[in-house]
Amino acid sequence: MANGYTIFTTYLLKPKLASGYTPAIHCNYIAATVLNTTTPDVEEVRIIFPEVNDFKFLSNNISNGTGYTANYLYAIVQLVSGTTNVQPDPTKWKYIDITSQISGHTAGAPITPTEMVQQVFKVALLNYDGFSGYSINTNINGINYPSNLPIADSELCFGDETFFLGNVTAEIHADVYTTDLSVILPLGQYNSTNNTTWDGLSVFISEMGVYDGNNNLVAIGKFNDPVEKNANISRTILFAIDF
Repeated sequence: MANGYTIFTTYLLKPKLASGYTPAIHCNYIAATVLNTTTPDVEEVRIIFPEVNDFKFLSNNISNGTGYTANYLYAIVQLVSGTTNVQPDPTKWKYIDITSQISGHTAGAPITPTEMVQQVFKVALLNYDGFSGYSINTNINGINYPSNLPIADSELCFGDETFFLGNVTAEIHADVYTTDLSVILPLGQYNSTNNTTWDGLSVFISEMGVYDGNNNLVAIGKFNDPVEKNANISRTILFAIDF
């Protein structure tokens, strides 16, 4: 007997296809709620949208060309046995239409943000086994992503254009890893060269090489300007390798 369950919850806002929009996809934020019970069928999931600004682009009038509309609200849930270190199974999501729970909402009309934040949406788990199965290709959104390759030219593949009814924040990071090698050139070393043009005075170092334990050349660094070296000058050169 299970010690408890975890209910995973998200939602989907669906527009009327006749409005000209392509189908939406579900919200990528998934909430996990632990149910410390062995009888989850007596429980219910409660969904609350606390901030009207979470849906600041949702509108019941987009004649000015901005924002988006949605006419239906669906809860997407999955009940998983266990309370720690559990994950939902992508093939076992279920959905239920909760649009009718919006108080005073006209069926089929566009949903407004104010209507959504005034409600506590409830999903009773008593009928959980009878909920319809959800995947990104179900008729709830009708995107019809192909499941196998090769992909037919007439079908969308993942990443093709579709409307995501939510907010996305993107950041670009570039991580550069550097290995710094300090090379010490003392007074009594590196003061001569086999170059036939050497005048017997200072030498000018224009490049450095790094060798591995088997004397294989693995890196070469060239200076912007030659570095002077003689018996009166000691140098410490920092050789930096970027990855």
